[in-house]
Amino acid sequence: MNRTFHQALYSGCGNARLLGLIEAHHNAADRYVRMLLSSLDYRGVSQAEHRELLAACRKRDAAEAVRVLKKHLCDGMETLAKAGILRNR
Repeated sequence: MNRTFHQALYSGCGNARLLGLIEAHHNAADRYVRMLLSSLDYRGVSQAEHRELLAACRKRDAAEAVRVLKKHLCDGMETLAKAGILRNR
């Protein structure tokens, strides 16, 4: 569901090459996202951030959506790094 949510947001760009790069990134990061959401019990935080991102999109506030998305991605990465799952980033 996480991937579906993000793909739904990005699909509107209409840039097949960019969407392909995003899909490749998701494929490469999938095991880390799974660890983050399950082993580190991050699902509630992630869902709250998704709601915040969706709210910005519904308002068509691109700057806020970008801010929320960056925070969402960085917070997840930091959580993985603190847990020792990411060694080199």
